[in-house]
Amino acid sequence: MRKGFSMIELLIVIVTMPMVMLVVYPVFHEMAVDIPRGVALVSQHGRLLGVLESLHDDIDRATALSLEDLPQSEEVPVLLIDQSGRQVRYALLEEGIRRAASGDTLDPNVPAEREWLLPQANIAWHLWRQDNAVVALRIDTSMTHGRHQKRKFQNTYLFFIGSGLTQGGRHATP
Repeated sequence: MRKGFSMIELLIVIVTMPMVMLVVYPVFHEMAVDIPRGVALVSQHGRLLGVLESLHDDIDRATALSLEDLPQSEEVPVLLIDQSGRQVRYALLEEGIRRAASGDTLDPNVPAEREWLLPQANIAWHLWRQDNAVVALRIDTSMTHGRHQKRKFQNTYLFFIGSGLTQGGRHATP
């Protein structure tokens, strides 16, 4: 009974191992890169949900919603939320969202300005009108991921202000 490997067996292993590694390496490399990216993406999505929660709280107390009229040179979309005694301004930035509140009835425990960094987030808002009055805000969100900029976590949120969305059988349209 022989012990060990023959020279031919060792040569076969030496030749085939690099070939196997060439096939397997890209899979493991992609996993090693994608897992940290995915964790960062989930973390940013959590921050985006925090923005939406803050926006929801502000819209619950809203008396009116509007988009700020900006000069042609400035293309930063700004959402204005009027509340009794104050105004809240949400501005979409390249790397996130800024919230700034102004007015007489500011809560001293809540900071007047807050900024959320969301470099991979895509956010767009649209006002829904009925009879020239804004009745709701639709927010479309998604996160871009990976080298090919795939869209993940695509969601649409709809926040209503006031009542009377279906008065007279009519529905609000964007």
